Amino acid sequence: MDRQFVLTAPDPHITREAVRQIADAFYDPAGGLIAQFEFGLGTQPDSACAVFDEWEKVAIESGKSIIS
Repeated sequence: MDRQFVLTAPDPHITREAVRQIADAFYDPAGGLIAQFEFGLGTQPDSACAVFDEWEKVAIESGKSIIS
């Protein structure tokens, strides 16, 4: 995930879309995905929360649980 542009964007919807793009490209419900999330200076708190919320939605939609 782009920490320079996506996580600093004031609209958390941009972050949610980025999570969906990653999930669409790499997530396989039969096997899973390990996602590491780091954020730094300039990250919008709402965008950081949106990362976790959206990954949880991805997991729920696939019938899996998320472990954090």
